[in-house]
Amino acid sequence: MKTTWKYQPLFAFNIVHPVLQNTSFTLEPSRSCYAQLKQAGFLYKHIENGNIIMTEKQLLPDGSKKVINRITKPVVFSFLLKCNDLERFNQTTDALQGSLPSFSGRSRVFYFDNMDAGGVLDSELEYPAQTTLVDYDFAVMPLSSNEQVSVHDLSSIFPNRLKINMDTLAQLRLAKISPGNSSANTYMPDESSQVQIINLPDAAYRLTKVHTDTGPATELIVVGDDFLKNDIVGVIHIFKDADVDYGKLIRYDILF
Repeated sequence: MKTTWKYQPLFAFNIVHPVLQNTSFTLEPSRSCYAQLKQAGFLYKHIENGNIIMTEKQLLPDGSKKVINRITKPVVFSFLLKCNDLERFNQTTDALQGSLPSFSGRSRVFYFDNMDAGGVLDSELEYPAQTTLVDYDFAVMPLSSNEQVSVHDLSSIFPNRLKINMDTLAQLRLAKISPGNSSANTYMPDESSQVQIINLPDAAYRLTKVHTDTGPATELIVVGDDFLKNDIVGVIHIFKDADVDYGKLIRYDILF
């Protein structure tokens, strides 16, 4: 019996909106993510009801399977969530109704990742009856902070060159959102009462502005020139490391 190769699913995305159909949304890797997927040996595909990332496995003569390319260090895969009907999306998405928190970036988007508050990846997986992507048996992880997308998932987008006016601020703190990271960089205003950070890496951050009169206020931001496209409604970061379980298929759900 000869040795053969086959792509098998590793993780997938499922998007559910109360009004818009699945076909109203597209999910595509960012430019940096395309390179990460290629380096990891993963294949990205659009399938009915969602999108799926597949990994190449070698089927050995004894019937066992061997993963060809393994992740050997922490990596983040960034995906851009787009909608082709922004007007109806804004009108019918509950999280966009009512009083919304202020934001500092160029535009407001949702941010999702697969890390819990303690920095653990892919925790609290659910195993419901499969109703979508029915050809596969997935463990399920909702990516929103609650059962459904809410204002807590809102962020705003900044370019890689960060420039913030500090007229009413005593200092600025910036903490990158990534597994194992708990530190923040502190910035003080320069002579022009500004903070400028050049070539800030693509990532999500917690931005804390320490106001001279009211104290600290923290918001979520996503940094990356690739995220500045007008039709983007969300950014998704999927963190993986050397402990990836290639035998466990995970479906990440975004439930509006």
